[in-house]
Amino acid sequence: MAYNATNQSFTGSPNGFDWTVPALTRCSMCVIQTLLNAAMIVAFIVRRELRTSFTIYLMFLFCANIIYALGGYPLEVLRQGFPNRWFLSHAACAFYIYQVWVFCPVAMHLHVLITLNRLWAISFPVSYKNIHSEKVAVLICAGTFVYVHLVCLPLVVLDLKYHHLSDERYGCMLNTAAQNVYTTVVAIVSTDVPIVVVVGAYPFLWYKHLKRKKIGTAKPSRVEVHQTVGAATGVVSAIEPPAVVPNVLKRKSAFRRIEASSARPFVVLTLLTVSVLVCWTPDQVMWTMSCFNAANDAPGLRYTTSVLFTLQAALDPILFALSLRTFRKMLSRLICCCKRGVNEQPRGVKTVISLTQRDEQ
Repeated sequence: MAYNATNQSFTGSPNGFDWTVPALTRCSMCVIQTLLNAAMIVAFIVRRELRTSFTIYLMFLFCANIIYALGGYPLEVLRQGFPNRWFLSHAACAFYIYQVWVFCPVAMHLHVLITLNRLWAISFPVSYKNIHSEKVAVLICAGTFVYVHLVCLPLVVLDLKYHHLSDERYGCMLNTAAQNVYTTVVAIVSTDVPIVVVVGAYPFLWYKHLKRKKIGTAKPSRVEVHQTVGAATGVVSAIEPPAVVPNVLKRKSAFRRIEASSARPFVVLTLLTVSVLVCWTPDQVMWTMSCFNAANDAPGLRYTTSVLFTLQAALDPILFALSLRTFRKMLSRLICCCKRGVNEQPRGVKTVISLTQRDEQ
């Protein structure tokens, strides 16, 4: 994780720039991550029907990924390439420490908001439908931004004001030794807790999703049975009046579309949870262990966990695009601008609207 990168001394060349594996990864990810996340944001801006109360969290996540890629990665590459030396200004060092210790947890907490959003939608669908909206989603994201700053920013301010070491002699890094207890608490609250929430809440969400799916699939079969019996015996069904029997097939088809679309946000959540478990957990375990044990004797393992952590922000837009077929088609039309995509645009827009309406429930 970025915390490890801040507090570890990667062995560098005394003369010239040292291209470490994490440095090379961040150079490439700075470009790839920015392009992928920017493409998703452009799609949201161009296609108004893609913006729902659920996808608002994804838009904030993509914006955070871009800001961290452009603001944090170049400075991190410079810091790792010239360990124990800092050639930029003190203001640039302060900005880098802010990116690592404050803005990076903001992106992690946006993953928490996605999980909590699905938890609310599945556990309390009535209140979710009545209360949650795009405006509420924006306010929740803004409140999370303020919360993370209240927790993490005082650590950075205290370091820069009272405990910061010389940039020219020690390089740009947070003096964790001077605030050891506070640093450990901030790291656990701002990074360990989000991972625990995202991964720990998934089994319950999976159970609730399956239970809701079973209850939903039982409804059309019951209607179909009564329709079949009434047609075979000539007896009017007490549940389905004759006036609405011709509309049963239409309602059944619409119900199936709704049930299919209800799984879309859950698929997104599943993929994001797996990526968090694979990319963030190893690095965070290494950092938590280093808080209680000063020994760091596995630089190769640190490089691996650091690379995995960097990949997460690039996987976010990819996993989201792959999990939603309708969004993938519309994004392909946006990028390719092919004639076939233009001709099928009205039907695609209609399908997206039917899917996004279900996201609100």
